[in-house]
Amino acid sequence: MDTQKHQSAFRFTNPMLLESIYMANPNYDGDMGSVGSTNFKINVLTSPTEKQANGKLVATVSESLMTSENIDQSKATPFYLRVTMSAKFEWSEDDVPKDQASLFLKINAPSFLLSYIRPVVANLTEQAAIQTQHIPFIDFAHAMQQKKDKHKGNQGQ
Repeated sequence: MDTQKHQSAFRFTNPMLLESIYMANPNYDGDMGSVGSTNFKINVLTSPTEKQANGKLVATVSESLMTSENIDQSKATPFYLRVTMSAKFEWSEDDVPKDQASLFLKINAPSFLLSYIRPVVANLTEQAAIQTQHIPFIDFAHAMQQKKDKHKGNQGQ
């Protein structure tokens, strides 16, 4: 495939690391060496789309991957981790229909940012007293569909 011919109409700035926190929990009641794969939460925030002076549209997408919303120091929680990355995405209304841009910002942009978060998490945890945490591929399209279905179900009640 020719990368020049098949470039996306979307452009992005270099992803920026906004936050990187790893804290071992001193109150943890178990053996840190036996901590296995952890379930992480993902939070994606997208700024409102703005039109720039050059006529291009731009939106900032920030993504956080974390063990929990708040630092949990209970005896059952071995560690707290949160990594946040952000990038600006730019496109032209002429090249990208509004519905396609919306899908890109909800599916492709988070997947793209997660690819930058993944090695940060592996690096932080490989240097800790726990098993290295490897973030799997995430199906953001399926997650978005589930969210829509849940919203439709709540409207019918």
